Amino acid sequence: MSIYHPPSKIQGIFNPSNFGGLGANVEITTDYLDANYIQFPVAQGNTTLVSTSILGNLIQQGNFTTNGDISAVNINASSFLVGDTNIVDEIGTKQDTIEDGDLSISKTNGLQTALNGKQPTIEDGDLAITDTAGLDTALSGKQATINTSDLSITDTAGLDTALSGKHATINTGDLSITDTAGLETVLSGKQATINTGDLSITGTAGLDTALSGKQATINTGDLSITDTAGLDTALSGKQNTITDEDLTISKTSGL
Repeated sequence: MSIYHPPSKIQGIFNPSNFGGLGANVEITTDYLDANYIQFPVAQGNTTLVSTSILGNLIQQGNFTTNGDISAVNINASSFLVGDTNIVDEIGTKQDTIEDGDLSISKTNGLQTALNGKQPTIEDGDLAITDTAGLDTALSGKQATINTSDLSITDTAGLDTALSGKHATINTGDLSITDTAGLETVLSGKQATINTGDLSITGTAGLDTALSGKQATINTGDLSITDTAGLDTALSGKQNTITDEDLTISKTSGL
């Protein structure tokens, strides 16, 4: 329907007298309509178009809304504009994927300002308990000090289960060499029996050092009574000289 002013009087919806004379034989024919009305009228209200092909330019003055994809074939550099911006050129300047490290702090809106208000480094003692959300409340429900016998086996997570699989008492003969981790490996590197002459002085830890401080040979007169442990005490209880009649028969063994 073409644009025209609505009728100003009561009459039928379509009154041919408002549009000039009719065609031949007083009929509204295709020739009559082509001669008196534009062939592509401006649509009034909402219009639904199905499979519409536009062979020329499309100029959109209002908002363009679509629920589907926008695709185009053979778009050249000057044919897809929004205002003064060529969308094809604009998309070509964008980075396909932002990888780790591609952006600096200044590339993220507001990040630099947010970081400026933060403390660069949290040193020991900078934070109080109340500075950590929920920590004060969590600590207030804890026991200040765990003393000896404060905890039972069930108070330690998993301990009861772990102990229940253990041998209550290890008796003599219960364990073999292979039951003690690493023992078999350690013993396999040891000499089964140390025979006479198998060890040198250096084979006994500290023996060489101990012997180095000893006198090689004790000669006559080298030792005094006090150099022999206990000898001085033992001699002090003895009689210096046994004279005649100092001994009775019972003092002489076997007499």
